[in-house]
Amino acid sequence: MKITKITVLLLITVFALSMTPAEARKKRKSKATQENTSSSLFHKSDFIVGISGALASYGETGYSARINAEYGLTNNIGLGGYLGYGTYSEEMTYLALAADVNYQIYTLGATFNYHLNFIKISKLDLFAGADLGYNIVSFTATDTQTQPGLSLANALEIDGNGLEFGIYGGMHYFLSNNLALRAKIGFGVSILELGVDYIL
Repeated sequence: MKITKITVLLLITVFALSMTPAEARKKRKSKATQENTSSSLFHKSDFIVGISGALASYGETGYSARINAEYGLTNNIGLGGYLGYGTYSEEMTYLALAADVNYQIYTLGATFNYHLNFIKISKLDLFAGADLGYNIVSFTATDTQTQPGLSLANALEIDGNGLEFGIYGGMHYFLSNNLALRAKIGFGVSILELGVDYIL
């Protein structure tokens, strides 16, 4: 089931990239030619789509994946959104009872990024930002230690739905005018996030 959900995220992203208009690609190339690309790799009206995975999220046994989008309001400011899926596991104990609990987390959120175009490094777009999202959490529990007539898994009631907030710094490393590798590090859902972005 986990593989299926990640596969769906990948297919949606690939489909979005395949629908990129040729005129948009030409416009991006023309814009990059007219400006000094080493100092301005993010532009007003740029529309970015991508996918990423978190290497350290929720816990040692957890992971998460995101589909993201961002629109350039100015040459420095981008607003966007993301759809995420994550999972992690933990062991819970109570007196002589124990259970393994697996969480499934779906997230819908918005992002604000400030691109540091005044820092001029070839092929790099540095940015800082924040995100705000809402988590929908479900869980399954399996007893690992029981007592006659007692089950921790059956007794658990967990409500993890709610807001999440994160702050981060990140960078794009451009492989071409439209394709970039992305890395983010910060506080929130994930400590380190790696992905690929495409500018339409």
